[in-house]
Amino acid sequence: TTRRRLLGLARELGIDVHETAVRPERLRGADEVFVSSSVRGVVPASRVDQRVFDVPLPGPVTGRLRDAFERRADEEAATWRAAQAPSS
Repeated sequence: TTRRRLLGLARELGIDVHETAVRPERLRGADEVFVSSSVRGVVPASRVDQRVFDVPLPGPVTGRLRDAFERRADEEAATWRAAQAPSS
């Protein structure tokens, strides 16, 4: 669910995405890396093996995705709460 939501949000934001297997050496060469989960959302990685990422965390793409993910979650929660509220 989280992966699918992030892929959709990335496309909405105009971020080019595609799914593929990624080898460790490719991760070490990335500009920024993040992990995602249903519990923690989008979390920037500060390092992969011995490679430390020099960009301020979160990086620009990770930050945009994290912000969009949190906004969407807040919107969905508000919609759900409104639907649960008793009618007067």
